[in-house]
Amino acid sequence: MKTNKLTQLLSTSKSVISRFPLAILCSVTTTILFMYLTGSNNGENDQLIKIALSISLGIPAFTAAKLLHENKALTISKPVIYTLTFAVLGLVLWSNVYLELDGKIFIIRLMILHVLFILLISISHHVKSNRSISLSKFNATLFIHTIEAIVSTIIIYAVLSLAIFSLENLFNVDIGSMVYLRLFILISGIFTPIYILSGIPRQDSDQGFEDISKNRFYKILTNYIFIPAVLLYGFILYAYSIRILLFSSEINEWVGHLIIWFFVLGVLSYLLNYVYKEKEDNLITYYFLKYFYPVSFPLLFLLFYIVYLNVREVGFTDELYYSIVVCFWLVLTSIYFILSKKDNIKWIPITLIIVGIISIYGPLSLFNTVVNSQYKIATNGLEKAGYLKDGKLTAVNKYDIDRKTFDAISVIEDYEALDKISKLYVDNEIENLSLSHFSYRNDIQIDDWFNVYNDQNNVIKEIKDYTDFMILNFYSIPETVTTKDYRIKVKKDELIIIYKDDENTIPLENWIVSLITDSKKELNFANDNLSIKIIAKNISGKRRGSEVELESGELLLFINTKSE
Repeated sequence: MKTNKLTQLLSTSKSVISRFPLAILCSVTTTILFMYLTGSNNGENDQLIKIALSISLGIPAFTAAKLLHENKALTISKPVIYTLTFAVLGLVLWSNVYLELDGKIFIIRLMILHVLFILLISISHHVKSNRSISLSKFNATLFIHTIEAIVSTIIIYAVLSLAIFSLENLFNVDIGSMVYLRLFILISGIFTPIYILSGIPRQDSDQGFEDISKNRFYKILTNYIFIPAVLLYGFILYAYSIRILLFSSEINEWVGHLIIWFFVLGVLSYLLNYVYKEKEDNLITYYFLKYFYPVSFPLLFLLFYIVYLNVREVGFTDELYYSIVVCFWLVLTSIYFILSKKDNIKWIPITLIIVGIISIYGPLSLFNTVVNSQYKIATNGLEKAGYLKDGKLTAVNKYDIDRKTFDAISVIEDYEALDKISKLYVDNEIENLSLSHFSYRNDIQIDDWFNVYNDQNNVIKEIKDYTDFMILNFYSIPETVTTKDYRIKVKKDELIIIYKDDENTIPLENWIVSLITDSKKELNFANDNLSIKIIAKNISGKRRGSEVELESGELLLFINTKSE
């Protein structure tokens, strides 16, 4: 029996290697390179790491090429497909190594390319087919097989690691800690790809397609975990949106991330549950597939607004760039599935491939968009600071600038584009311009976090001089406190007191600075409507250079209302 199992394992491995020889070759080469690099301190490691990571791209690329070749509906010959694949990988390797792409650009581009080739695998057998159910079953089979591969990898690694650990401790064998890392690289680099590739059905075989919708684990995962999770997140987001509309609450920036993850999980659930579209008795899936896009569409308006506010404040960053890209893609995808009668799910991977290519190459790419946006902020800041006049930058040893300008220049350096600023010099007075030539103004010499506590016990005696008194406790920013006569909004750098529909804005930043530096505990404010004294009992927050942000605390508010 054991011999039959071993024979079957070897037969499966041989079949995978003969079917995907180039993908397995890339996997083995990447594994060997990373095992060599483990524990090595050679100065050429950076280049070898980039080469290894670039070669790893060949695993999904050559897998997609093989599946496209197997697609009988395509008339492209095998030499053409593989020539194009080699050309693309050669171009990627050349751009990563010869052009010396480092850091953020290299990692982002490599990750996006991996995702794009995986998306190409998902449609390779159905490029000219409109059978969405067949496409869904194909990818559902791959999804389950990938989960099995990951779980199997973890189990095998755990078993072998425990065996090595036992040898070390029972027989006093000095094996070394690097063995564990090399073991993981070996298993995940050889076993995992072979296992995943063994689960890819051939185009002329429907093996696994009909059974996947009956798979108990798959049904529990898609029907009873993914869909309820999407519904839960949707309920939370709609409840939060209603709160904003009814009570004019401040929008928490974190909700933008939750909306994106809601749609990521929602679209994934839509794709995985599509295998049940023809199952009329599955009401959970039926209603989810029918109403997910129409019901969730209004949340995109909130997401657009949050992204717009962030871009207006700090310009485009890599996170905000992909947030806006995801927004536009979700709008187009939602409109398509709301209006389309066919609901061809091939739309999702094809449009994602197009969007992914645009995001890493061309004038609208992440690099160009972010650098141009931050360059505009940086030049405006340098101009306000007096260093940039008539488009020419004055050469000094150190540029003393505000934090926003410094952050913009820091982003530009991350994208290795400081030469755009260097070109502003009249005669290239400073060579090798770097972030060390810039510093932001730091007027408060304290730690990144501050806490101010007022131990005075007689402050309550001042109540008799005011018509209203309240103790304002807040534990997060922004926060809104409502009383009978007032509505108070606590923000990072200001306090807004709404009395009789009139907003009274009290700036807090300078006062907090004085709290930290001069221990000035009181803030007096007066206008035509109110006269207010604020005493800080206990406040805490963080500072960025000369800027401070309130985060939590306890304030005493003494209020006098002025007669009309």
